[in-house]
Amino acid sequence: MTLFEDLKARRVGDILTVLLVEKTDAKKSASTATGRDTEVTIPEPTLFGGKVTLGGRDILKNSLSSENKFDGSGDSQQSNELDGNITVTVAKVLPNGNLLVQGEKWISINQGKEYIRLQGIVRPIDIRTDNTVLSTQVGNILIDYGGTGTLANSNRKGWLAEFFTHVLWPF
Repeated sequence: MTLFEDLKARRVGDILTVLLVEKTDAKKSASTATGRDTEVTIPEPTLFGGKVTLGGRDILKNSLSSENKFDGSGDSQQSNELDGNITVTVAKVLPNGNLLVQGEKWISINQGKEYIRLQGIVRPIDIRTDNTVLSTQVGNILIDYGGTGTLANSNRKGWLAEFFTHVLWPF
């Protein structure tokens, strides 16, 4: 390495630190009301010009009616913030000089493990002199943050609750 060589990532295998500064806020609400009433009257059938009876009671007299109503509403609000950093590796230098970077970081805490995975495209001009780049400057970024263990499992629905709230549940 020469005295004046730049230490910023630029080749496959070089390391780059991504500073995670993600923040999202989302809100959505919906309301739906529908209804339909149907009534059908079928003329009473006759046999040889007279009503069909059994014991003096009309047995073929018919009418149909149905009513269908639906009233539903939903509201959702979500806010997320992710601060920290992850060191990634240059996986590929694209023809235009941009860098495809990817990396993964695992942290063991108490009775579980947390991980963060990152993949995206970095423009060399966005890399700072200390070989870092903000996550807001990474294109086509994919950030996957999750965990395993006791704490992560406590945030999941149980199998019975999942069964009754499944999208295919008819009731």
